[in-house]
Amino acid sequence: MSGRPRSCVVLTRPAGRNQILSASLRGAGFNVLDMPVLAVSALPYDVESFIWPQDYQLMIFVSVNAVDFYVARLQAMVAGGRYQADFSRVTLAAVGPSTAARLRNEPLFQAARVVSPAQGCTFDSEGLLATLEADLSVVSQAAIVRGQAGRNWLAEQLSARGIKVDRYAVYQRHPVSWSDTGLQALKNCVHEGGRLTVLLTSTEAVDAFCANMKAGDLAYLLGAMRFVVIHERVAARLQSQLRSIPDAQVTPGVKLCAPDDESMLRALMLSATL
Repeated sequence: MSGRPRSCVVLTRPAGRNQILSASLRGAGFNVLDMPVLAVSALPYDVESFIWPQDYQLMIFVSVNAVDFYVARLQAMVAGGRYQADFSRVTLAAVGPSTAARLRNEPLFQAARVVSPAQGCTFDSEGLLATLEADLSVVSQAAIVRGQAGRNWLAEQLSARGIKVDRYAVYQRHPVSWSDTGLQALKNCVHEGGRLTVLLTSTEAVDAFCANMKAGDLAYLLGAMRFVVIHERVAARLQSQLRSIPDAQVTPGVKLCAPDDESMLRALMLSATL
């Protein structure tokens, strides 16, 4: 990449989720700006409302955060030996490959079967439902472990099949305002002739990103931007939100990729070198 302005890759996932991508990109010579647009925190809970795996045939985890915050609660619940969790008769399902890997690597879940969208299916609720369809006849109770906000489509589909569905929220997301230092880093990259390749992994991230663009009066940077997103819904939300930014004169390119670190890395490197 010598002899040309260094491209800047902007990673917007919550703090703590970007280390692997950041290290790989820096190792390949890219300038990386770690600029989360969302923060994630645990929701309060009580013993009475906690969901136990032995009460369900199916538990669906919508994200790595859902796994992490549920595991933290579970560890607190079983500490001291008063409560026990039995995963031997429950199927754990993940919407995406990173979440599935997190489930498979969790020592507490070693007795459980883990399912994620099959080859040829999309990594979303629709793909997971298609994968699970053949097994749903033996499911009477299911739980969806999720954030405070999110799509209800999968819960509605399971309920329509006669399954009792419990939605169990374990975390919440908050928009993050970029610091003056972060804003200046974005501007510097473009002023030095570089381009900005931005990773966005949820519709909530799109909303928070565009809010920062508006607050910082950064519409003029859009001509130097291109985006990598992990789903068509995220791309559609991005196109809609970009049109709402005052003085936005261009529509940046958007590249779709699968929602795992390896696929995101390839897409970011390709977009940043075009």
